[in-house]
Amino acid sequence: MLRVEVRAAEAMPGALLSHIHEVEEGLDWGAPADVQWGHPMWHVLVWRGDTLVAHAGLVRRRVLVSGQLLETAGLSSVWSLPSERGNGYAHWAVTEAMAYASRELGAPAMLLLCRAHVAAFYQRLSWRQVEGGVTFAQPTGPYRWPALTMSLSCDDTPWPDGDIDLCGLPW
Repeated sequence: MLRVEVRAAEAMPGALLSHIHEVEEGLDWGAPADVQWGHPMWHVLVWRGDTLVAHAGLVRRRVLVSGQLLETAGLSSVWSLPSERGNGYAHWAVTEAMAYASRELGAPAMLLLCRAHVAAFYQRLSWRQVEGGVTFAQPTGPYRWPALTMSLSCDDTPWPDGDIDLCGLPW
């Protein structure tokens, strides 16, 4: 039986957070090794029976786009267990994250830092590539993201053109 739930980070049992971090440490994210990442504020969990088979993280953040503040929800840490890939579990996690961001967080838009080889997955869910550059905070100073960034409108307003500052650590 498949079950999908969203939990606030502060309501997550320590053992479950440890399990999620353990799975994530074993995955190849394709991101530069020196990037320090923020933590999700909410976790979308997909369970098959008692087994956590997929995950997506969410953050709520104001970002700067061409100097103007924009409310957004960031999608992060999307994965399904390698042994469970191809079963649609990550699709369940992402679609629930999208619905939660719109319904519960009232986010007009979402952002995702993305690897090129998984962009088609998100495009099938109506995400679009952002054309502007993206920077975010790091302990050593501002960092320019070298890979793709994708956006999703939650209210039918197109993502504005221009460079993006995530105003904090990346998600």
